[in-house]
Amino acid sequence: MKITIVYDNETIRDELKNDWGFSCYIDTSTDDNNGNKILFDTGANGDILLSNLEKLNIDPKDIDTVFISHNHWDHTGGLARILDNMDNKKLNTIIYILPSFSQDIKQTIKSKGFLYSEIIDFSEIRDDVYSTGPLHSGDGKYKGIEEQSMVIRTDKGLVIIGGCSHPGIENIVRHVHTWLPKENIYMVLGGFHMLDYSDDEIMNVIKLFKELGVEKVMPCHCTGDRAKSIFAREFGNNCLVCGAGKVIDV
Repeated sequence: MKITIVYDNETIRDELKNDWGFSCYIDTSTDDNNGNKILFDTGANGDILLSNLEKLNIDPKDIDTVFISHNHWDHTGGLARILDNMDNKKLNTIIYILPSFSQDIKQTIKSKGFLYSEIIDFSEIRDDVYSTGPLHSGDGKYKGIEEQSMVIRTDKGLVIIGGCSHPGIENIVRHVHTWLPKENIYMVLGGFHMLDYSDDEIMNVIKLFKELGVEKVMPCHCTGDRAKSIFAREFGNNCLVCGAGKVIDV
């Protein structure tokens, strides 16, 4: 399996454009099968998304799954443009969203000739690929936001991908562990949304990760520089630098 960061606040390749938002491309192919070609979130700007995909030699027509973590502009802004460039005649192509998403999002998907599925609980959406189902942000600053994260089963363990992690990345990881308690968590990546976390709160999250056996982390997008630096200090070489163009082989 290969994960390519397509859209992020940072870039690790000069020919790619960075911008506030997040998207990654997941190819679950193995030596034994072709797997699925999944786009997780779509960034804020469709032109930037398509340009970065082209420079990364990723053909939108190969995509058979689009997974939108939550209904915020920096994760849905490129949706219409990517759907325009995908193959709406390809069988079994599905856009995975939540019931709480806006009618604008749902109408955009339908108008482009695609089907969407509204996830209501922890569920397997593709072979060895899961949605956490809608998790809620609680009573804090981001009260009322529903978000789903992705879980992928690999030979090395589970990979958890969060968009902005408004429900709390610690709660997302704990939720996954509750559903799949016998499986080790190999990597957690994506936006951790820790801009408002104190150092002690960040360390508590890291403590939980280590208690649950998380081997690698890659904080992206909205994590915040201070949190990134603390993760890097605590995880050492097992904390990967995120940015558009980053490729992870699992």
